[in-house]
Amino acid sequence: MDPYRFEFTVSVPCDERFAETVRLLAVRAARYAGVAEATCEAFGSAIDQSVRERMGAAPGAPVSVVMRRAGGPLQVLVDGRPLTLEP
Repeated sequence: MDPYRFEFTVSVPCDERFAETVRLLAVRAARYAGVAEATCEAFGSAIDQSVRERMGAAPGAPVSVVMRRAGGPLQVLVDGRPLTLEP
């Protein structure tokens, strides 16, 4: 694992308190990938919004989140929905 190649998967309960946790993980992943701070925060906010939307669309169901980078852009999948960020 290095800033150019990594992957981790989490599943969070359908509880809006965990959207903030996922946001923080996305910001950390973006920082690790070498993205500028302001961009990291904006990306984290987009991930937070996506997680909250999924929680609203499927109440009670856990939300799966995959954060990965394989030499290209950082990709975050929120229940399979991709969001990407070019470092």
